[in-house]
Amino acid sequence: MKKLTLSVAVLLGSISAKAQTEYVELSSNKAFKKSFVSYYGDNGKPLDEDLESNALSKTGYHWVVYTGVKKVMVILSDDASSYGETERKICINDKCARYYSQQRTYTLNVSDGDTLKFYYPNYNE
Repeated sequence: MKKLTLSVAVLLGSISAKAQTEYVELSSNKAFKKSFVSYYGDNGKPLDEDLESNALSKTGYHWVVYTGVKKVMVILSDDASSYGETERKICINDKCARYYSQQRTYTLNVSDGDTLKFYYPNYNE
């Protein structure tokens, strides 16, 4: 099982890991105009070997392609004091939805080769 992480605004590289369930933690800081993401799995590796983290400015999205993963737990922790009512646009392939993003956890079911995109808080197209 592999996961490839890319940040569209700035290409940050790739990582491979083996896991049945992957975890994606998203948070943001309005003062610094950044969105932060951390990726890790339940593969038995120590966190310091498995953790991948990236920061993104307001002009893009975090992007992940999963292979061999069935479930992705998305943990959203955007700051209510900075943004008020906050939501994030999350896409699986071309199917997008908006998710309330303050202290929430969502379970997404994925298949091989599915692409997930996590947009900046309150992203407007």
